[in-house]
Amino acid sequence: MRPIRFGIRARLWLALMTVAGMTLVASLVAWVTNDHSSQITTQMVEGEVPAIVALSRLGQHATQLIATAPGVLFVDDQADLHEQWRRTAAAEEAMMQAVQEVQRQQGATSPVLASIERTAGRTSVQLQILLSAMEHSLALRARYRIQTEQIDVLQQEYRVLVGLLSSDVANDMAVLSDANRIMAALAEVWQVSTPERMSALEERVRGAFDRLDSLRPALIRSHTGAVELLPLIDRLRTLALADGSIFDLKRRDIQARQVAADRLATIQVLATALDRDIRTLMSASQARISVGHADVMERLGQSKLILLLSSGLSLVAAMMVAWRYVGTSVVGRLQTLADSMRAIAAGNLAAPIPTGGHDEVSDMGRALVVFRDALAHVRHVASHDPLTGLANRRLFEEKLSRDMQRAEACGTVIAINLRGFRDINNTFGHQVGDQLLLAMADRLRWAARAQDLAARLGSDDFVLLVPGLVEPEEISAYLDGLHKVLAAPVPLDVIEMEAQPVLGIARYPHDGLCAADVLHNADLAMTSSKDAMTPAVAFYNSSMGEALHRRKAIRSDLRQAIDDGHLELHYQPKVEMQTGLITGMEALVRWQHPKRGRISPMEFIPVAEQSGLILPLGTWVLQEGCRQAQAWSAAGLGDLRVAINMSPVQVLCQDVVGIVAQTLEDTGLPPNLLEIEITEGVLMQEETKAMQRLRAMRDLGVHLAIDDFGTGYSSLSYLKKMPVSCLKIDQSFVRGLMENEEDARLSRVIIGMAHDFGLEVVAEGIETLEHADFLRHEGCDLGQGYYFAKPLEHQAFERLLASPPPWQHQPVGMRSSALLPWSQTPRYTRMGA
Repeated sequence: MRPIRFGIRARLWLALMTVAGMTLVASLVAWVTNDHSSQITTQMVEGEVPAIVALSRLGQHATQLIATAPGVLFVDDQADLHEQWRRTAAAEEAMMQAVQEVQRQQGATSPVLASIERTAGRTSVQLQILLSAMEHSLALRARYRIQTEQIDVLQQEYRVLVGLLSSDVANDMAVLSDANRIMAALAEVWQVSTPERMSALEERVRGAFDRLDSLRPALIRSHTGAVELLPLIDRLRTLALADGSIFDLKRRDIQARQVAADRLATIQVLATALDRDIRTLMSASQARISVGHADVMERLGQSKLILLLSSGLSLVAAMMVAWRYVGTSVVGRLQTLADSMRAIAAGNLAAPIPTGGHDEVSDMGRALVVFRDALAHVRHVASHDPLTGLANRRLFEEKLSRDMQRAEACGTVIAINLRGFRDINNTFGHQVGDQLLLAMADRLRWAARAQDLAARLGSDDFVLLVPGLVEPEEISAYLDGLHKVLAAPVPLDVIEMEAQPVLGIARYPHDGLCAADVLHNADLAMTSSKDAMTPAVAFYNSSMGEALHRRKAIRSDLRQAIDDGHLELHYQPKVEMQTGLITGMEALVRWQHPKRGRISPMEFIPVAEQSGLILPLGTWVLQEGCRQAQAWSAAGLGDLRVAINMSPVQVLCQDVVGIVAQTLEDTGLPPNLLEIEITEGVLMQEETKAMQRLRAMRDLGVHLAIDDFGTGYSSLSYLKKMPVSCLKIDQSFVRGLMENEEDARLSRVIIGMAHDFGLEVVAEGIETLEHADFLRHEGCDLGQGYYFAKPLEHQAFERLLASPPPWQHQPVGMRSSALLPWSQTPRYTRMGA
């Protein structure tokens, strides 16, 4: 036999029956105890309750007045003041009416009522004074704005006249300095809030005018550009120091504001006194009510038959309400709630949920809404990037797969990467990097069509799905618009960054039959475009896969080349620009592959850095370069300093100090004949660790040089921190010396700055006589490039050392006097020269 289910309907019926029974019992008790209470209660309601109500209204209006009065202090114009005063006056009028109502209810005049009347009157007077003070303050501020506009006009004239001053004339610079102080002080006047600060600022301005007056005779006699400023300074004096000047207006404004603040404080004190008097009257009324209440309790008698009838009717009404509530409202909504739960469990988050009302069923509905929203959030987090809010890889691949499964589906996948993003992150921090990523995400949303899908796969890798876009003309137009949007400068907190987006395009089904292949091929196209540096857009083709396989083959063969000795060093001489003598050389690694022939360092060095092979490769270059330099020294060819390039990976990922020390010991090369070339990027990741190792190498006696100086995002503060003795100007600046004025200026600035820091300067990429003449003329210490010699095998370099260099037949800088048209006499010379 199935047990009887005591469900929610039975429970509600039981509760309602219990309530009805208790109502009946209470009515019977009230019939016994409720005889004469009506008369006494009526007396209390008609006598004391209106008085308490009147006092409560008075307290409310007084509170409203105190709440609105301070707003008068913070208005900015007459319209706002009048509006605020209208509200304050309304509150004041309501308070005065409430005072009159209290007097009528209380009847006879008492000391407390008289005190309330006096306090209300004094409050009205203080409010009028407050209004007058604020009107005066706003009038002063209006006059101040007129004065400010006149000063702005004078500042514009001042900016025009400043160009007449000469930085070589002391009086002109003194006039400029004091005029700047006056302008700056006048700009600060309105920010001052205390008389003391105002007096100090005015004293500064008077002092500046006094100094200008003392310079006036000398300026008139000298007829310099500063004479043109004297009439403007006289007009400034009138605006600053005469009666009605900005100092006078501000001082009076401070006084008016102080009067208004004092009046407001007085109003608050009066409100406190008014509240105290109201509480006194309220306490008296409540005491009388308490006496009446006790009397009512004593006089409660037997109730009348109507109470019994009322209880019976209450029982019938309760039963009818219970039937309607249980039969329709509760059960129906519970059924809807159960259906919604089943729908949500099946994945339909749009199912309706009953939440109206204030009972338990509504509470359950609201709890289910919270659960549904949390489930929706979890789904969103699982399918979207947490930083940008774009779709993640999972959602993107699902959408791409669904689109490719449609009949005759076609479209384009665009892989997007930001060139140089790692340098931005390392230089400015991850917060700036995140701002750049958010800006790129917003631009992708703006550029994408309604049916497109933008996603972030990780780091600075984005991807865009463009269904239905396959025609070359349509793709070209879409990419042009997309690239313009993404490449526009991005204003960040610390800098306006030039975004460098790189786009890789793959079309489906032409470039892949599944989502993974299409996405992979788009990434290959993007990587190919990024590696090639230009152009910024690349379409996928089968050769890109071959390039990937070639990099893998290079990585495999490079391991073998290091072990089998297929690598060799070539040496490019470093020439002293003033004498033409060879003072050192840079060791450059070359790879002669037994099958592929010569492989460029631009191809295998990045592979070595990415795979970690740069560590054994760099160690071999260091040992071989030191060995060869010591051999030439022993052979009497000179003590030449050999420069070895060292990757940041070598500095940070191995005991580089121990390796250098051991190499010097094994080869016998003096430490001062070894120079380690590093880039500024060595400090980007682990600055403290890198700085310790660089200082340790310097302490060995090894020279350190910054290679490719002037490129990248690094800060010039590194120049002060790094223990280097030499800067190398990047060849990109040197090659453009004759065509680009900016390259010439940058080279000149780098040379001068390096010499100011006591550093030696080496220029790379010298290819013509004009390059050499310009750099010598600007004080460059050393140079290297094809003008002197290309990188040579060690036998050819020995022959170069053994005979007079060809460029010494006509010393550097003596065969041409045709310097650049913007070249000037060098401002810097080598330290100690």
